[in-house]
Formats: sequence, C-alpha cells, structure tokens
Amino acid sequence: MCMCIFFRGLECQELRAKGYDAFAILRCLREELAEVTDPQYDHISAMVWLADSWATMLCDGEDFISETCAKQIQVLGESFLKLYLQAAQPKVWKMAQGDT
Repeated sequence: MCMCIFFRGLECQELRAKGYDAFAILRCLREELAEVTDPQYDHISAMVWLADSWATMLCDGEDFISETCAKQIQVLGESFLKLYLQAAQPKVWKMAQGDT
C-alpha cells in the first residue's frame, strides 16, 4: 500500500497540523537529527535539511522572490526529490515486481 501525505485545506492530515506547524515540526526534526552521528541516518538527515532549507526560504521570502532565490529554491527541491527517489527506489522496485 502506498503511504502518501495529502494536503487538503492547507492541512497535513498525517501530522494533524497546518502549514506553519508542519514547518516547526520539520525544524525540530532537523535539530534532533543534527545531533545523531550514526551514518545510517545520513540520508534522512540530508533530506530533512533540504526540506527545512527549502521551507525556510519560502517562509522568510518576500512577496515577490528574486530570480536568484527562485533558482536556489528550485535546486533545493530538485535535490530533495533525488534523495527521496533514491531512498524509495528499493520499495518502488518491489512494488513494480509485485513483491510488497
């Protein structure tokens, strides 16, 4: 079964939180993971760092962001997606083969 996070009415149903609350949870998660030295958490730590950096840029940005800021947001988002897909790849492969 595919577990997805859906945003309805600007709410993250799984967290039972609205946008800024989810951002605050992400920030706390980033701080907690920064203290972890176990290499098995490097991948998730990088993903949380990227997501937090992306959300911070969007939250701290002006109403109209500069072209440079927009490019940075795009790079952070693309980097997050690449790491996410790398982490999901074994599960996606199993689902494609029918082994769930």
